[in-house]
Amino acid sequence: MLIPTLIMAAIAVILGVVAYYQGGDQHIVGMRVSYKMMIEVLPLLLIALVVAGMAQVLAEEYQSFISEWLGPQSGLRGILIGSMLGTLTP
Repeated sequence: MLIPTLIMAAIAVILGVVAYYQGGDQHIVGMRVSYKMMIEVLPLLLIALVVAGMAQVLAEEYQSFISEWLGPQSGLRGILIGSMLGTLTP
């Protein structure tokens, strides 16, 4: 997780430097746009992390039940259920 974070930080710094040297206030506008985007996305991201954590815990607890309904032996029923559940996730 550290390496992707460092790579994204390096890309952000490089783009910031490029925007600064382009002249004008592009680097300031870019920071304002990214701040607005962060404010819009942050609540959804936090909720998604909670849902992912809960789903992971429940999946471990109900592994045999999930395997019965969605595993290789479930056949067409498993494919249909998995497809329907997949349409609910963004």
